[in-house]
Amino acid sequence: DFMLIARPPKMEKSFAALNVILDDVVTIQVAESLSQGVRIEREYPEKPIKANIDVAKMRQVFINLLRNATQAMPGGGKLLISLKETKSTSRSINPLGEPAVVISFSDTGHGIKKKDIDEWIEQTAAWKLEKPLTYEKSDKVIKPQQVIEEICSITKGDAIFATEVGQHQMWAALFGTYHIPRS
Repeated sequence: DFMLIARPPKMEKSFAALNVILDDVVTIQVAESLSQGVRIEREYPEKPIKANIDVAKMRQVFINLLRNATQAMPGGGKLLISLKETKSTSRSINPLGEPAVVISFSDTGHGIKKKDIDEWIEQTAAWKLEKPLTYEKSDKVIKPQQVIEEICSITKGDAIFATEVGQHQMWAALFGTYHIPRS
């Protein structure tokens, strides 16, 4: 299993119906959810909504989301899974400006207590003061963080970065400035 983390397998994409995959996942998980008092409702069209995805990975994502939502409702509740196509080409919905699919898992769980959120915000603020986000600049070598900052400065936050999973992904997230969410 360590090799899956060190060197993840290639994505095996194909066009597949998302609603069919969701139905399969719900069928597999419904008994476990009902035993915990969680009722699953689905809200999506009968017409297949297809996307170019890695089916096995997407199935696992759906299983994880369903299990997480069920665990968030220890006293039972309702989980609504919705799926819809959007024709919107708004860059705030899809940075590439293409039509998108919106998948939503909404549960009636209690969420995180305000007290816990406040404590977490205080803790992260303390960490930021203790170890601010910096890096050593060099006159001899251009560091990746500096490249990201410069690209964002030149493009005024309109750059879209594509990275492998790992350190470059973190640098882009931490040192980039963006105007468009999820870009």
